[in-house]
Amino acid sequence: MELTIREAVPNDGEKILAYLKEVSKETDFLVLDQLPAIAEYQELLDFIFNADNQTIFIALEGETMIGMGNINGATENKRQHIGELGVSVRKEYWQLGLGSIIVEELLAWVQEESSLMRIELYVSAENTAAIHLYEKFSFETEGRLRQALQKEDDTFADVLVMARLFA
Repeated sequence: MELTIREAVPNDGEKILAYLKEVSKETDFLVLDQLPAIAEYQELLDFIFNADNQTIFIALEGETMIGMGNINGATENKRQHIGELGVSVRKEYWQLGLGSIIVEELLAWVQEESSLMRIELYVSAENTAAIHLYEKFSFETEGRLRQALQKEDDTFADVLVMARLFA
């Protein structure tokens, strides 16, 4: 497998949106409402690319996007030191270590290039593989949001709030 992990640039907008459309069909754990129009998303990518508390990394096999990770930094003055982490991987690449590689790249970015001091995330309590991944990178569970995620079958799942501090 010819794997490339790199920071996303504004021209990646179309590729990322196509990826998100496909990967959102593969799992109940990814929460995506409506995807933006390509022009709007490219503007957002330009903003993210130039921010010191936000980033997106994409994983490519050749030219095919197979995973991504992002950190969305808070915009409020008193919370600008906080970023929210998200990771997704195409189903056919699950259990191959790609999630670990993406999280490792994101956390290196946090330590080397960002102004962030706290990374938090929300994960379905049923997504044991993701919980294990985050624990491996020293994320700790800080709380449980009961019945916070409505699934496709109209049942509900609890969501864990996890975080890692950087000092």
